[in-house]
Amino acid sequence: MNQIVQFFISTIKYFPRYHLLILEFLIFITLFIILFRPIIYSKKHFLDTEHSLNKSSLNDINQKLYESELDSEPLDQELLSIEDIEEPIKINNYTIMNGDTLITVLNQYGINSKDVANLAKQYKNLRNLKIGQYISWESDTEGNLNKFTWEISSKEIRTYKRIDRVTFTENVSNIIGTWKNIILQGYLNDSFINSAYIAGFNANEIESVMQALQWKIDFRKLHTGDQFVALFSREIINNKIEQSRLLAIRLKTRGKDYFAFKAENNKFYDQNGFGVSQSFLKYPLSKNFHVSSIFNMYRLNPITKKISPHRGVDFAVPIGTPVLSVGDGLVIFKKYDPFAGNYIAIKHGRQYITRYMHLKKIFVQVGEKIKKGDKIGISGNTGRSTGPHLHFEIWINHRAVNPLTIKINNDAFSLSKDEKIRYSSRVQYILPKLQFN
Repeated sequence: MNQIVQFFISTIKYFPRYHLLILEFLIFITLFIILFRPIIYSKKHFLDTEHSLNKSSLNDINQKLYESELDSEPLDQELLSIEDIEEPIKINNYTIMNGDTLITVLNQYGINSKDVANLAKQYKNLRNLKIGQYISWESDTEGNLNKFTWEISSKEIRTYKRIDRVTFTENVSNIIGTWKNIILQGYLNDSFINSAYIAGFNANEIESVMQALQWKIDFRKLHTGDQFVALFSREIINNKIEQSRLLAIRLKTRGKDYFAFKAENNKFYDQNGFGVSQSFLKYPLSKNFHVSSIFNMYRLNPITKKISPHRGVDFAVPIGTPVLSVGDGLVIFKKYDPFAGNYIAIKHGRQYITRYMHLKKIFVQVGEKIKKGDKIGISGNTGRSTGPHLHFEIWINHRAVNPLTIKINNDAFSLSKDEKIRYSSRVQYILPKLQFN
């Protein structure tokens, strides 16, 4: 092969120039035809094929092209640039449960920890999420927090929106409900609680009635057929009761009426302006004494030498000093305890309990009803004690309070002359509404 090529080259060297030009032209034409022949043939073949198609064949092809177009994605989507496609937004909702915090909730949904930390740092009130509250948030696919909504209650919604990489703005929306007065009435055919539910009272309204009349009526001893009627003011939001206030109550048992009307000071009085709450003695002792230890939740115990709550007051008195009940009530506890010695617990109404400790003797029994000022025992030095004294406690709604500063006294709630005039006008307006149908 190499010899043939060499012979060809040596031969054309001696061709005249004119012949060489013709040879070069023929080679060029040959190469052109070889390279471009497929394209030309393809176009010619297409034109010939198209020319040979009849009308029905052309319709068949158009139909197939149409069906193929329906099955495929729109071509426009393939032409969209990345900038033209909006980044998807994720919206999540959540109801706060026991143990939840802002960080623990959002982190488990993949929200950027820095965003959560920045939001919590800027608005420290977000640390106070409560069980049952509703939250929602918006984020991008990267987990960046764009918006956070906190429904504190049906009356208050707070919205936090991002304005830059680290900063959020807060918007507080307060919803004001519509207050409406409503009169509800019923009669006893079961317990008062069940009968009130049937009459349309909610749980808070039942509790408010029982607290208002707790000193006048023993609700456990009402009778079938007893009647009650109450005036409430309810705040309505989105057709739901947001809150309710008792304005007046009338309860009739054994032919006797018991009334309670709320005054301007939010205390309850009867139709003549006298307080319906119990008055307490200021001290459970009638003789002179001095306070040897005050109410102190962080007191250093003189016996154990450890910090422990002292939930009452110690009155230093000689052994045998008469101890008095500070109010009407029911004895619910009586026993000897290694620490408290001989002690008594008395329940006064629904909210109050008093306790008397380190007694030498007890003169009352469990279940016994007593009156304010009754002698219930004598002081002593029993139990763990550093000397003769009476330890006295007052509990309100299961919480110990300072007996020396708490005011459970009618005199503290008495109406002034001007207040009583306005109160009388209020009673005269409401009283006709409390009629039994």
